[in-house]
Amino acid sequence: SATAINGVTPNGTIRIMLFDEVAINVGNHFSNTTGKFTVPVAGIYQVNFNIGYKAANNYSKVALFLTSSDNASYGYSLIWTSNNHQYNSSAATVYVNASVGQEFAMCLDTQYTVPHTHEAYTSFGAMLIG
Repeated sequence: SATAINGVTPNGTIRIMLFDEVAINVGNHFSNTTGKFTVPVAGIYQVNFNIGYKAANNYSKVALFLTSSDNASYGYSLIWTSNNHQYNSSAATVYVNASVGQEFAMCLDTQYTVPHTHEAYTSFGAMLIG
């Protein structure tokens, strides 16, 4: 079953993405065991992800879950890639006013093609900007 993020449990086949490697993790606020970034300091955060390569020629559906009021089917922000080849890329950058202990996660819908988890192809990040 899915794991809750800020009290919201993603619907159906939506799961938190885990990565092959964590390249930068200042303060260790991201856990690759849970796939969640936990906000250490209240403020405005820039949260982003990028997919540069998929596991197969099919659609992919990626959602950012960031707040306790996120939609269980779509998260805070939802991105689709087209299905015409594996190298379709997609990316999103959002800003969120976060409180201490709030969680951020990149989720994928496993009923579609999943992004490649190697750091050269897929990334997820959060940074305090104000």
